Amino acid sequence: MLYVYINYPNAHIYIHEDINCNAIMKNKKENQRFIDINTQSFSSEISKFLNKEYEFASEQSSNDMWLKIDFKKNITFEKSVLDFIHCILMENYAPFKKIKPETHC
Repeated sequence: MLYVYINYPNAHIYIHEDINCNAIMKNKKENQRFIDINTQSFSSEISKFLNKEYEFASEQSSNDMWLKIDFKKNITFEKSVLDFIHCILMENYAPFKKIKPETHC
């Protein structure tokens, strides 16, 4: 399972492989966007990214997002899902083209 923090416009993507990491949701704000991607939600959530239903802007309500990517300990596939999401974001938001996801823990 991966927890991933995505921030915009100061673009960065942090990967948390340690589910006990204190940084996960440390600065949780009211109405924090939290997307759960797993075997049941995969298709619909990827479609939302592809259809630009998840927007990023410099406003507090849309400047960040947490992902929980869980495919039963298949870390290789989970990272591939994140890579695909990152590709989608790069197509729509220039700041994401300049970065690569970083592993926090």
